[in-house]
Amino acid sequence: MSLLFLLLAMSTTAQTGATKSADGVPIHYETQGQGQPALVFVHGWAIDRRYWDAQVPVFARTRQVVTLDLAGHGQSGRGRQDWSVAAFGQDVRAVVEALSLEKVVLVGHSMSGNVILEAAKAMPARVVGLIPVDTLLDVDEVTSDAEVKGAIAAFRADYKATASGFMRKYMFTPTTPPELVEAVVKDATSFPPEIGVPVLEQIPAPS
Repeated sequence: MSLLFLLLAMSTTAQTGATKSADGVPIHYETQGQGQPALVFVHGWAIDRRYWDAQVPVFARTRQVVTLDLAGHGQSGRGRQDWSVAAFGQDVRAVVEALSLEKVVLVGHSMSGNVILEAAKAMPARVVGLIPVDTLLDVDEVTSDAEVKGAIAAFRADYKATASGFMRKYMFTPTTPPELVEAVVKDATSFPPEIGVPVLEQIPAPS
């Protein structure tokens, strides 16, 4: 087997690893491909890095692609007290620095549209682009404190039912395959409420 073949195989094979965030929580990640700037994909609330599986092989043909599990999600640690967006930004920073990535484009899904903003603030010399995907923000919408408190109270009172209703109402289109809907709802409703609710409390509401 030639050295060139081995190098090509290594460049297209996913490599997994873990590093510690600023507060010591272990953050698990996966990297595949070569090419700069690297693309770092950050998942949304109550899901994990698997949600980027369809995108990774496409972009990994020409770029290094990194996915990670934010603290409390997927394989990453749950021993955190501060479930703020800024703390999640430090998770992203930890992975970028662990992989010694000099230039990155951050892709953030849903709540992680805010997370990648925090990550960019934490490492401005490394971030050359930001791509928010389905980040929930309507510039014409104003959410009152009472509405936010009411929504959080509903999650606290009955997490599974509220999470299911929220996901079914906002996260899909009429043509979304039913099996996909059920898989995503299952992930969201099985997410630990002791993490899920504090995270929601920290996500900025439109104002």
